[in-house]
Amino acid sequence: IGDKITTRDIAIMCSQFSIIMKANMPLGRAIEMISRQTANKRLKDILTAVAADVMAGHSLAQSFQDEAGDQLPETFYATLRAGEQSGNVDKSFGRMQGFFENANKLRAKVATALMSPMFTLIVAVVVVAILMIKVVPGFTASFQDLGADLPAMTKMLIAISTFFGKWWLLMLAIILMIVILVRGYALSPKGGIELARRQLSMPALGRMMTMTAASEFATTMSTMLASGLTIVQAVRVTGHAMTNRYAGEATGNMAKGLEEGRTLASCMQACDFYP
Repeated sequence: IGDKITTRDIAIMCSQFSIIMKANMPLGRAIEMISRQTANKRLKDILTAVAADVMAGHSLAQSFQDEAGDQLPETFYATLRAGEQSGNVDKSFGRMQGFFENANKLRAKVATALMSPMFTLIVAVVVVAILMIKVVPGFTASFQDLGADLPAMTKMLIAISTFFGKWWLLMLAIILMIVILVRGYALSPKGGIELARRQLSMPALGRMMTMTAASEFATTMSTMLASGLTIVQAVRVTGHAMTNRYAGEATGNMAKGLEEGRTLASCMQACDFYP
């Protein structure tokens, strides 16, 4: 879990490549130097293998793709290939540094925005559970000793508390089962896209997710086009890079419309989430 390659790790690596390649150092030696300074063990192993491939005569982009596979994003490979074709690999790494730094900042902002409501919800659930299982039963015994006729609302509260106290293990098992089922549905191709679509239409969270998708689209397209990709290639790569799977698939499908001669604006208007 700790060895997962983050956008911050990739941004630091791209910054190192950009600086070292401007010094005209041999590529294989540069990669070995960067690998020794890399803290992430998984990325370190990838760089070590890439250095060996490059010294054997392979291209840098192909070496990264062969050794890293899906551990690095498609935007990295596409930008690097475009840089190799144009002879501006150092500039490509400079662009990727800015892109991945912005992506890291954006994800941090989204995580911070979601943290407060999630924390509040968890605290609320814990407090209600403690009240129902521990506190209310104490009052119930006192009410029974009094023998008074209780209001309907109080009776309902006592009944809920009794149910919680008796069946809390069953309820916990049901909640865990629901979480597992939803997680399994989210991992399926159709289910993941459907849940992602619903995220964009949620009352409060939906607007934030929509604006996040629009921001990801703008920054990724800007980087891809500046690297020399055609607009069709840029749209396809951008679709793969977007966090929301529904937005990513819809964005990738815009390539068909562009190939048919439609404008980018009209293709975006055909999607139901771009502002």
